Amino acid sequence: HSNYLNKFPLDKQTDKEIYNIKNPLLITAVFQLRRVLNELIDKHGSLAEIRAELSADVKLNKFQRHLFRLDQRRRMRLRSKYITYLGEKAENIIPLNLTKFELWEECKQTCPYTGSHIPLSDLFTDNIQVVYIHPWYTSLNDSHWNKTLCIKSFAHKIKDSSPHEYFHTHAPEQWSFVIKRAARLFSNTKDFPSSYRKFRRFIKKYNYRNPLKHQIRDSNVLSKEVMEFLKRVVPEVAVAPGQATVHFIDKWRLQHIFEPQVYEEPSLDYRYKALLAYINANRCTKYLDVLAKENKYLPVEKRTPFPTPYEGFRDDLEYHINSILVSHKQDQKMISTRKHKFKKGDKIFENFCLSVRDSLHKESVYGKRVSPEDGQESYHLRKPLSLITTEKQVDKIVDPSVRTIVFEAIENAGGFQGDKIPRGTFFSYDKNGFSIPKVFLTNEKGGDPVPIKNVRIRETLSGAVQLKSDLNQHVNLRNNHHVLIYLNKDSEYCEQVVSFWEVIRRIRLKEPIYQLPQDGEQFICTLKINDLFLLDLEESNFDLSTESRSFLAKHLYRIQKLSSKFYEFRLVHDNHLSSMDAPNYIRINNFGHRKTGWHTHNPIKVSMNSIGDLTFENELEMFLKMQKSYV
Repeated sequence: HSNYLNKFPLDKQTDKEIYNIKNPLLITAVFQLRRVLNELIDKHGSLAEIRAELSADVKLNKFQRHLFRLDQRRRMRLRSKYITYLGEKAENIIPLNLTKFELWEECKQTCPYTGSHIPLSDLFTDNIQVVYIHPWYTSLNDSHWNKTLCIKSFAHKIKDSSPHEYFHTHAPEQWSFVIKRAARLFSNTKDFPSSYRKFRRFIKKYNYRNPLKHQIRDSNVLSKEVMEFLKRVVPEVAVAPGQATVHFIDKWRLQHIFEPQVYEEPSLDYRYKALLAYINANRCTKYLDVLAKENKYLPVEKRTPFPTPYEGFRDDLEYHINSILVSHKQDQKMISTRKHKFKKGDKIFENFCLSVRDSLHKESVYGKRVSPEDGQESYHLRKPLSLITTEKQVDKIVDPSVRTIVFEAIENAGGFQGDKIPRGTFFSYDKNGFSIPKVFLTNEKGGDPVPIKNVRIRETLSGAVQLKSDLNQHVNLRNNHHVLIYLNKDSEYCEQVVSFWEVIRRIRLKEPIYQLPQDGEQFICTLKINDLFLLDLEESNFDLSTESRSFLAKHLYRIQKLSSKFYEFRLVHDNHLSSMDAPNYIRINNFGHRKTGWHTHNPIKVSMNSIGDLTFENELEMFLKMQKSYV
């Protein structure tokens, strides 16, 4: 392959070409792909072939992705509603019945092909069939937008043709009536706000194409750009659309590899993408041809086994899936700098821009004051009265006279509704939407009462810092950068939580980022978001290269959240962030030997490259080097 490069170049020209893709999600993916492929080439040698597919999310813009997620949530709500209804009707709650009921509701209980009414008593029988609007054999499209209902006596006529093709061939005089009926049945409603999209598909003249060729080569512009980029190094590259990939999970009986909820929501497990990649790498035209002939909504007299890659491939696949070590990106860069030169007249000016890469503090700015009522020092914030919605917030009002008036206004409005303030307590609105105050403060000078529109509330903040030494302006810090674990002079384990604000201060003053506090005697390790640790291992000294990845995958965790003595660890492949079930989730709250103790789980810090190679993290050497360079 003399015409191909040995590795993907890392120069500025190549970076510029990647940025020209004009898709932010794909740009990030291509940069990461370049890094992974280069590391694979360094370790295993040149690559002969790549088979890839682009996710559907990448091909959509931001607004389209937003609409897609809204539609998914809508369908999930409807599916829960239908499950409850079918349970009350004592019907079998199976996927086919749920699909039939959803389509029945969408097409307003009417067959769009014949105009016949579909009674509920016939819906779950063989008299009513689910059909593909564009034939399955030529489209391989199993999405909701390609399905509708049809009575059995007519369904066999349109199994191999679209509505446009059938009626133009066999009943052209009826086509205008079919269009009007479909426009009425597939009109947008509250439960189905995008049904017009299905109407457009229903009346569309389908452009037949070779389904096997289309499923092997993606015609999307972004797919072609990625393919051209990969062909610089790899001779054989094929980018598939991925539309039919998920069907092989059922055909090859791969539903047991993950938990059932992962197949419903693939984002819960990062390894699901590896399963799709395996299918994409092994599928060929032979499998696609068999898949195209198997319409799951048509009865089959004799079902033949679906061909598989080789005997025993499921066991091999499950072993390799469970051996995957997922690497997580860390943002090491905390400050960005940029120089911009421009010319004005004969002079050349240079601007130097500096910005931090994360939020230093929350948006509110507080004043540190002493309360006139009890003499306690706290942080005060001016807040619109319309944003005071709970009893707890009313109690925080600093001025006692204003607080009393607010409580009286709430009592006049009927009192608290639980902990909530009744709507319309403080303001009413005219026909133009302008607010009219209803709470007033007596004017001590004898004039008109003063409307109360804003109040000062007190907050007790433990992590507040002063913005400038000469201004009474304080902010509440937002993010923690790291937690430093160390031994004090009594050889006890201790922690120091360091905020992102403090780290930026150290960088600007050219101090080391990691510093032992005054009582610190020995450095142990640091904890940052997405740091990797091996947990629950008895041995601390062993050779990582000799351990099987399937064993390491059961003990490799990343840090999900950090706060003072509250360290949350999650298995690297798990993305079910709200789940707190062991062993996927472990929490350490102390440095003891009990259930949530540091010594119970024995964290061992490791690092991983992009292709899953683990090495022990020698943080002590890095820490000592940082202190030495500072001195």
